[in-house]
Amino acid sequence: MIDLRANGYHLGNLLAAPPKLDDAIDGICVTMTITLKGYKLATGELVELFFKGRRVFYGHVRRRKFGADGMADYTLYDPLFLLKNEDDYYFKNQTLTQAYTRLLREAGIPVGKIANTKVVLPQLWYRATDGSKCLTDMIARQKRLNNKIYYPRFNPETASADLVELVIPNELWAFQVGVNLTSATYEEDATAVASAVKLVNRETGKSVVKVNAASEKKYGKLQKLIEVDKEAANQMDSMATSELAKVSRVGFTASAEGINPGTMPIFRSADLVYVEEKYTGLLGGYHIRNVSQAFVDDELIQVGVDIQKTAFVPDIQVTDATSDPDKKESKPIELDSKLKGVNYTSGWKATAYAPALGGINGSGTGLTASSTKVVEGRTIAVDPDVIPLGSVVAVYVSGAKEYSGIYLAEDTGGAIKGKKIDVAVVASKAMAFGVKTVQVAVLQKGKGRADARDKASKWSSIEDTWTKKLQRLADEAADKPSGASKSTRENVVDIARSFKGKLSYSWGGKTITNGKGDCSGFTAYCYKKVGVNLGHGTMTQITRGTPVSKEQAQPGDVVFFKGTIPERGPNGVSHVGIVTGNGKCVSLASTGGCHEHSYVSGYWGSHFLQIRRVL
Repeated sequence: MIDLRANGYHLGNLLAAPPKLDDAIDGICVTMTITLKGYKLATGELVELFFKGRRVFYGHVRRRKFGADGMADYTLYDPLFLLKNEDDYYFKNQTLTQAYTRLLREAGIPVGKIANTKVVLPQLWYRATDGSKCLTDMIARQKRLNNKIYYPRFNPETASADLVELVIPNELWAFQVGVNLTSATYEEDATAVASAVKLVNRETGKSVVKVNAASEKKYGKLQKLIEVDKEAANQMDSMATSELAKVSRVGFTASAEGINPGTMPIFRSADLVYVEEKYTGLLGGYHIRNVSQAFVDDELIQVGVDIQKTAFVPDIQVTDATSDPDKKESKPIELDSKLKGVNYTSGWKATAYAPALGGINGSGTGLTASSTKVVEGRTIAVDPDVIPLGSVVAVYVSGAKEYSGIYLAEDTGGAIKGKKIDVAVVASKAMAFGVKTVQVAVLQKGKGRADARDKASKWSSIEDTWTKKLQRLADEAADKPSGASKSTRENVVDIARSFKGKLSYSWGGKTITNGKGDCSGFTAYCYKKVGVNLGHGTMTQITRGTPVSKEQAQPGDVVFFKGTIPERGPNGVSHVGIVTGNGKCVSLASTGGCHEHSYVSGYWGSHFLQIRRVL
């Protein structure tokens, strides 16, 4: 009799069909389907399956269906299902081993044997993402770094989660005709085969065509057209080669069915098996993509597998995971505007000159005092006692943006003394320029005429370098928080308290102005009102600022709690609020809505995690 148990009760005699285990390569957990006659299991109830004294499945009821005939169908999932928990995840330079262990602990899944993957992954941000999707993404990135493949598995014998490396064994379990193979199929599909690939960039008009002559001869002319964006224009040749290799392949599917008399292991997706069947041509080792195993009795398992020649490697799931979602996008600087992060000085006067009109040196040759050629948009004349020749200078001309920008001090003039500059312009604009009040900043102090000549010879590179430096300065100026004044703390507390009794809880809600949201959406909104970006989700917010003790807490600090969401485990951050003083905070909770409560005693005191200062 099949040994099926639920909460200590043996249910084998109630089975109306063999229990069946299913494991798909692109799934996160093993499922079991059972049909019981005249017996109801509760949703969430633990069920175990044993075979020859070994526990081969451990999971909980998550789907059930009852029929008028007294039959009850159940689908159970092993605990790795809990990795589907959605949240904001951030992994800072961790290995796959460390990241997977953290995901397990936050989901409350016991940690078993975890392979040491060694390679450190880049910083990864996943916003509002399914944890299993994060894991799959990291497995794909791991493969690219050291060409090793790892798979998560729940071990029913130990009731804990493992991480196993795909290793080719010396010997394979075999399915053979006349022994234990009952059927096999092999199907080829060439309907999607193309003999040519054409990549086109609509913006530039550039196109690249690659042809597979062998495929064209065998299958005829069939082209696949792919549009690429401007950013990929320089990679079109390699992309076309890669795409052609993909579309030239004939697709195939293969499957096999057989029996396991109890001498073989319980198979899992990604395992390797040997299949031998002459007519289908299946011969050799294959990777299992999907496997279904029906436990007929305590001596026999019917096995069905979908197989493929190569190991399954998941694709990267979140292409922008290496970009911080909370980092402000850099706004490209406008050189014809006043540059942020640059310390300009006022009180300067500017005039304009053009060599063709005689100008300050009167020669009409177009040569500067540094023996360089005058270039409009680059050259300015200065008093070398105030601004040394060779200096890189930022000029801001209010009301005449076209003259604001970065210049090279490479010329002089008899009338250019003190806080005065002469800007080289085209002849048609020189007279209209007049005299303007400008602001000037010396970005790099020059060393004289030779320095000016050197910089003029490579001005394009210098201008590009300074543009990038100024971009960083602008970004830093935009991100620099204002001083944490007492009024800022009071403001954020006042904002938080203004919502007391006015908000209802909605998981994942971020739009507080609609009258509902969740805890992290509430704190993010309040701090945004005072100019502070906390980010979204408790997992992100707990990385902000610096930790302080309860004794050091001040109004406006952020307080975090743990263990209120069972799926994240007893120590996983699960709630957040804003400190108001005297051991109290305001938070938006699923019970009580937006209210002020203690974080040092009572329910929330027992779940206190830490306080962080962000102001």
